[in-house]
Amino acid sequence: LQLGRLSREMGLGRMGSVATVLPLGTLPYLVWLAPSALVEPWTLLAGLFALRRVRTWWVEGDAAALGPAFLALGVGAMTRYEAWGWIALLLVACGVRQVPGLLRLSVPALVFPVAWCVAQMAWTGNPFNFGLFAHEFLVEDNPDLSALGRAGQGLAACWELLFPVALAGVVGLWFATSLRGLGLVVGAVLAATGLQLVAHAMGFAGLHNVWRHYLPLLVPVALGVGALVTHVAARGAVLGWLTLGLVVQGELLTMDWPPVAYEDDLARVATRLRSLRARVGGNVMIEAIGYETRVLQILLGRMDDARFDRLITLVPLDRPMTDEERASNKSMFDRPYTEVEATLRREGVRWVVVYTDQALARAKSVATVVYAEPDHRVGEWVPGTDDGEGYERPEGRWVVLRVGAAP
Repeated sequence: LQLGRLSREMGLGRMGSVATVLPLGTLPYLVWLAPSALVEPWTLLAGLFALRRVRTWWVEGDAAALGPAFLALGVGAMTRYEAWGWIALLLVACGVRQVPGLLRLSVPALVFPVAWCVAQMAWTGNPFNFGLFAHEFLVEDNPDLSALGRAGQGLAACWELLFPVALAGVVGLWFATSLRGLGLVVGAVLAATGLQLVAHAMGFAGLHNVWRHYLPLLVPVALGVGALVTHVAARGAVLGWLTLGLVVQGELLTMDWPPVAYEDDLARVATRLRSLRARVGGNVMIEAIGYETRVLQILLGRMDDARFDRLITLVPLDRPMTDEERASNKSMFDRPYTEVEATLRREGVRWVVVYTDQALARAKSVATVVYAEPDHRVGEWVPGTDDGEGYERPEGRWVVLRVGAAP
């Protein structure tokens, strides 16, 4: 909605506005990302709202639009640290144009970042401890990756995100030069992208699902698509709609999303478990063996119904757990029988999903029914996650067990 309004305010007509929004609305990655628990879509929404207001001020000279812009960025700052950089960019732009009352206007945007840093100072003695903590984690997790390598992953993510619509969008920008405020939009997006690349190079931004950090790049590309379709439609509305259809079809054919790869047995287990739970409800306890555990949680449909046998935050996503990691992050199934039974009852668990023989042996001691598909495969190669790498899954098979009645 915000992108459509931005395109109309910049001078695109109804068809151009539809052509701006539709490629993004059907982009497989965004379709996957929008209903997820990730906050980047909300950050982008706040950024688009602010960008509309900033364009009004920049092009039309209406300084009253800056108040809502700073307020929107203040909301965005509560979702992602990237929005903090957007605030800084707007402050610089306002300073260059010598906007009166800048401090008063910027208060809504600065409240949360300042309060957060003050809280960090009070808790840890360092106002930027949150960034240093993330930096240490990222560097330890990727010891062989240099600053250039981290920035390279960011650039690769930009290309992968833009590829399906980039050609039409870049060509369309040639016809978009008459759009009011296009230079501002492109400049703001490139500046924000530059800040993000610096954050990746310095090791302050995660390297998992990297595409979500570069969503703003889609804005000028989408405007370019809108301008291209508008230009073609001037020679016939049918040609315009045909061009838009080709762009959408192209992105659907060239983009393999969502960025979650999993084996067929996971889908079978999830389907079977959903069918069983339709008759007998209750929460699910899943043995956390790696990346696929998260996938199984998603496939169940209701993520908050899932529990894990160990701290899921300490389970690596791109490889099996080592013996040392298993020892420091012990499974609930390693506990005595009475503790296992008490934990399942307390958590309202009626279903247990395990993979390894050790967990299966313990789970069987409290199970009332055991379900196992005969065609579950063992020891197969697990396809790559979003970093393009795969790993050898340890031998085992997914087994579903029904346990005693929950209170």
